[in-house]
Amino acid sequence: MLFEISLDIITPNNKRILTESGHIASISTALTKELENLKINPKTFAEIALNFIEENTKFFSTYIHSLPIKQGCRYYSRIIDFWINYGSQSRHLFLLLINYDEISEVLILDPQIFEMATDKLLNYASSKDCMEVSMPYPYKFVVFETFNTFKKKFGIEFEGIIGNNEKYLVAMDKTSKALIWKIESTKLDYLKNFQSDKYIYQIS
Repeated sequence: MLFEISLDIITPNNKRILTESGHIASISTALTKELENLKINPKTFAEIALNFIEENTKFFSTYIHSLPIKQGCRYYSRIIDFWINYGSQSRHLFLLLINYDEISEVLILDPQIFEMATDKLLNYASSKDCMEVSMPYPYKFVVFETFNTFKKKFGIEFEGIIGNNEKYLVAMDKTSKALIWKIESTKLDYLKNFQSDKYIYQIS
């Protein structure tokens, strides 16, 4: 599935929206479903994409309402690899949504500066007991960039693969803060106090 939004370009079979600023946005079915699941108005997202393009930057951030509370950890983020098409250009980008207590942050950024996003994400996660980072697909780039940032920020006491039938990549610092990825899954977990046996039992 392709996650994309086209600005002032008519594309067949996509959801079309007239923005408040008078632009036509065409959003792919896959991205439309993502926005629906996150309770984000497609018109709001189209305006955010337009602002990103108009600012001609590699990084754009804004705030919207709090995202729906999920089962499990109440602090979570969603990362989507997507494209913005406009004029004769197409830009490959990442969309990062971080759910805070009362609001959510929407970030659009170039993959070249993705470390900025993982640093921001882990800064916030480290103030909480847990955070879940989910993706539509197991983006290996996202996984390894997040692990690299974790190691730079916190240092590590342990890094390796644990588990028997199911395998988990784990990085943990001296205070038991940990980043965990069930290999080939579509989510990462940050835990302030990691206990391997308890964690594996809870998510198996």
